[in-house]
Amino acid sequence: MELVISRKILLSGMQTVQRAVAARTTLPILSNILMEARDGILKLFATDLEIRIECEVPAEVKENGIITVPAKLLQELVNNFSSEEMYLKTDEEKQILSISCGEGNYRLNTLTAEEYPSLPEVKKGINLKFSSSLLKDMIKSTIFAAAPSTESRVVLTGVFFEVKEDKLTLVATNAHRLVVKIGEIKKVKEGISKILPTKALQEVSRLIQDEEEVDILISEKQVKFTLKNSLIYSRCIEGQFPPYQQVIPSSIPKITWKVKSADILSSTKRVSSIAKEDTNVVRLRTIDNKLSIEALTQDVGFGQETVNIEKKGEDIEIAFNAEYLLDFLQKAESEILVFELNAPETATVIKPQDEENYFYVIMPIKPV
Repeated sequence: MELVISRKILLSGMQTVQRAVAARTTLPILSNILMEARDGILKLFATDLEIRIECEVPAEVKENGIITVPAKLLQELVNNFSSEEMYLKTDEEKQILSISCGEGNYRLNTLTAEEYPSLPEVKKGINLKFSSSLLKDMIKSTIFAAAPSTESRVVLTGVFFEVKEDKLTLVATNAHRLVVKIGEIKKVKEGISKILPTKALQEVSRLIQDEEEVDILISEKQVKFTLKNSLIYSRCIEGQFPPYQQVIPSSIPKITWKVKSADILSSTKRVSSIAKEDTNVVRLRTIDNKLSIEALTQDVGFGQETVNIEKKGEDIEIAFNAEYLLDFLQKAESEILVFELNAPETATVIKPQDEENYFYVIMPIKPV
């Protein structure tokens, strides 16, 4: 392999694929990026065996070739070079990549491409197309509620992705809170429902460019996202997603609050600084049309703020995990939020007043 490439272009390509490089692995080659030069194009690949990201960047290719290079080291070098033109050449026998940029000359040890693993190609499945604005908004609005990767119930670490007729529904839960977002799409002939890993969706959201259409090909076990300048492959999460509809309160709420989102967000942020020092619990208590947000932490102190609300029903006191409450308050882009409550020990529904197809269900914390 021999090529000349712009430093900025190479850096941009590496930044595209870097999140798929395995951070901790027993396979050294997964810490590498696969580079393939051919016909005026340099292709970059990275995988951690769960997702794979590919992208293409233009280059002056003098000799075709393919090699894998330590991702972290190469990116650090490229990021710190001052000259704009880079010259790369491999010695396949010695497995060395020579790099020249300005006055700098480096030789990096490489591993052969034959050792580099890859996810199987997604060739058949259901093909879908979505606008970038719709998909990015729906991912951002739901992904935060999924369980972390350390969760033993793997199905909770992903986002339930369902296409049915003219609706796209994304659902995420960690068993203590649940979020649902429904988007309007062009009617499809064949629907599908899968659990997609949060890491893959995070990368899709990061790499989507404005005003582009995203192609999604979903097979039985894999999904492929085709973006303008990159491809993202991922395994689907196998298993049965919890019957989330059963968690959503179906009865008419006994109590409703309407509150300015900016008011409750800023107040909860400040009060939570007291709460997170201990149990991370904030208590919400109403007296007529005033909502008191409070936190009491032993050895730290007490915090309390009051915001105006429009209330229907009796006064109530209820406690929530501050982090879970803030997660939704920061995502809901609405001037007014509506809280629907029944009792201090039952689930509360929070939703934007002007958006029927987006809501959050949060379980309260039982008083000690």
